[in-house]
Amino acid sequence: LIQDSAGVVRGDNAAGLTIMGYVPDLSEEIRKCDLVVVPYHPACYRARGSGIVWDAIASGVPVIAPSGTASGALIESSGAGKTFRSLSLD
Repeated sequence: LIQDSAGVVRGDNAAGLTIMGYVPDLSEEIRKCDLVVVPYHPACYRARGSGIVWDAIASGVPVIAPSGTASGALIESSGAGKTFRSLSLD
């Protein structure tokens, strides 16, 4: 599931992939997930929180987010998921 309320992600809904635009209750969609990945650019989220991350943690859904961000620090301190250091597939 890719949620893109801005409509900038282009592509087809391939097998196993759904691209969603704006949804009125994103937390409901998050609760249906097994894992949430937020590939935020660390410089943009160093001091900013994320409603997606907060909703996932509150729902018990594990999160993967960049280290060096406010969300990454919350995830690391709570044990709610894992962080990554580089914006790459590796």
